[in-house]
This record gives sequence, structure tokens and C-alpha cells, in this order.
Amino acid sequence: MNEKGFMYPISLCIFLLVSLFLTIEFNQYISEKGIVASVNQQERRQYLFLLTSKKISEEMEGAVIPVDGIATYSDTTVTYTVKQITSQYVEVTFFMTQGTLSIKAIAQYEVGSGKLVKWLLPV
Repeated sequence: MNEKGFMYPISLCIFLLVSLFLTIEFNQYISEKGIVASVNQQERRQYLFLLTSKKISEEMEGAVIPVDGIATYSDTTVTYTVKQITSQYVEVTFFMTQGTLSIKAIAQYEVGSGKLVKWLLPV
């Protein structure tokens, strides 16, 4: 048997298979990294809405309806407007602006206790 050209094609095939495997793994890593960044950003937005909501709840515990206001964080501004629905319930509309992104959320509170009754985050 003549074995002069046997090692080069085998080595090339192994090299191509390893390269293909590494390319697939790298693409999966980049995809997962993007998903993690997106989820972290969404969780941060939810947390900032929660902080602003707690601030309004604390103001309402004394049966005082808060006035419209702004909550400013490091790179995000949450503006809220208060509208009285009934004598017991108040609707607060939140507008979060973060760079060019703007998100609107609506919450309803019970005035006497300051408890959050309903939360709506439109897409």
C-alpha cells in the first residue's frame, strides 16, 4: 500500500471539524450573552418602576394623594402623573425614558392604605 498522501487529508478534515465546532460554540456564546444583557436591562427597568411605585405608596399611606412628579436615576428618568378615579382609588401613569427608549406603565393604588391594586405594563 502507498501511504504518502494519507495524513494531510485526515488532518485537514479534523481541522475543519474542530473549526466548525468552535464557530458554532462561539455563535451560541454571543447569542446567550445578548439574551443575558437584554434580560438584565429589562429587570433593571422593572426595578426602577418598583422603586418609584414604593415612593408613591409611602406618600399615599397617610391618605394623601401625591402630586405629579419625576424620579431621576443614573441614566433613567421616570415621570409619573396622578389621576384620581374614585375617592378610594388613584391611577398613576408612569413614563420611563432611558436614552431613546420610552416605556409607559399604569398602576392603580388604594388611597387609604397606599397598596398597589393593579399594575399594567403595555408593550
